[in-house]
Amino acid sequence: MYQMDFKIVGLPYHAWGGEELGDKVRSAVGKRVTLSHDCDNEKNSEATMAVIDTELVGYVCNEVCHVVSSYCDKSATKTLSAVVVDYDERGGHYALWARTDVGETMDVEKLHEHEGAKRWSEEYGWLATMKKTDEEKRMKALVGEMKRVLMEGRGLDGEQRVVFDAYLQECRWYVSWEATQEREELQRLTAASEHEDMREWSRQLGKVMTMMGNEVHLAKVYDRMFEERRRNGAFLRLCRMHEELKLGALSQALSKFPGWMYQYFGKMEKWEYVSTLYYMRVPEVALNRFVTGVLMERQLREWKEKERTARKSCDELEGNEERGTTDVRERMKRVIEQMREEQCLRHQYDYVWLMVVMNRTEGLPHFDGLQSFTDFLHDDLGLEDAPARSTMHAKMYVCGGGNRPEEWSFSDTRDAKECQRRINVAKRFLRLWREWESEK
Repeated sequence: MYQMDFKIVGLPYHAWGGEELGDKVRSAVGKRVTLSHDCDNEKNSEATMAVIDTELVGYVCNEVCHVVSSYCDKSATKTLSAVVVDYDERGGHYALWARTDVGETMDVEKLHEHEGAKRWSEEYGWLATMKKTDEEKRMKALVGEMKRVLMEGRGLDGEQRVVFDAYLQECRWYVSWEATQEREELQRLTAASEHEDMREWSRQLGKVMTMMGNEVHLAKVYDRMFEERRRNGAFLRLCRMHEELKLGALSQALSKFPGWMYQYFGKMEKWEYVSTLYYMRVPEVALNRFVTGVLMERQLREWKEKERTARKSCDELEGNEERGTTDVRERMKRVIEQMREEQCLRHQYDYVWLMVVMNRTEGLPHFDGLQSFTDFLHDDLGLEDAPARSTMHAKMYVCGGGNRPEEWSFSDTRDAKECQRRINVAKRFLRLWREWESEK
């Protein structure tokens, strides 16, 4: 006899929704659940309804609904009987745990991927995608090792438990079709293991899977998918490589993604946006292409806006020159020449710190990249011996931290003296520039 545990979600949105939801959930343990395939469900053709005491209280979770619906379809009555064995109310988000005996295991088709998203990815294959992070690459290796252990029929010894627990901690961050399918398969395989430690691990994975319905957790997933990626140096380098891309073409391609997800970006709650993507079962390649595209469009628009602001500032400064004030460009040139005389700019790449501090300081010129900065040095300031773009490129993305130089950090060195020297370059530039402003 094959026994299967699964969770029932969506409780606040059906018959039990309301002030008494918590009491009804807690008193449901031991009650019989009737499961039935909701073939007419518009969002999910494999959705499986859960009925308790003649009331539709929720649906079987996304990870295993295709399995449960298949067993329902196979049954002569087109239903399946289960019993509530536990409940979860962490963070005020309620779910029920149910258990059913389904007889012999049967071959069930894999979770259906979102065909529309797959076709979109193929049609707009020219859109850039970010390379996988080390964590994502590590997950593939972990899954391979776990499946090997399961194939060999082994339990969880000390060494193997480290691998399984590492997967348990990391798998909660992924919402692609493949990741959902992977969690479901591993839970099913470990639940059927003859080793009690494997079955206990399966129950732990099931609890992790309930987090895909937790609003607080999904908001954190959103931050990891979008906010953290946008601050990633590799992502910024990717944007620089595509900064000539026409924003109109990029926006048009993204707008064709199914479910109006591009149009809803930034307009839905974080948790709701991630939840929608999760239940869509978007293939990993398509999801990566879409997320990269959305972030790239925002970044390129931001850079172009900074460029427009910088041009406006220069126009205003030039207007001041016409009214008889000091020549801004000439003063900028004198500041840099004085820093040279003081030997502040020891290396050619030290000019990068000048660009960074100007970009992070209100009222100073801003540059959308090294090319515009080198053009400024050579053409606008007339510094013929200023460094070329290629000599500064290696240091372009190493400076992190806040806007003020004393808040800076550097990813390419751990030498405290070198870090402080670079910060001093920026601080000296600001001091010389502000001395000129005070003289006006």
